[in-house]
Amino acid sequence: MLDYGVIQPRLQRLYDWSARELDLPGLRGLVHHLDPVYVCPFADRHVWVPPDGALPRLLRRLTNPRT
Repeated sequence: MLDYGVIQPRLQRLYDWSARELDLPGLRGLVHHLDPVYVCPFADRHVWVPPDGALPRLLRRLTNPRT
């Protein structure tokens, strides 16, 4: 649940930050529209669809960064 509720919504920012810090711009290409593409192509992104339910939604809401 943490993967879907906390990590996935921040995945692109995490990879962007890592690419800058490590000076590895290619890391940015491993995520496309919040979906990891290092295992399978973007067309097969259905494998990353989060489970529908109250817990993932609650985790996303509780951990959403305030901007």
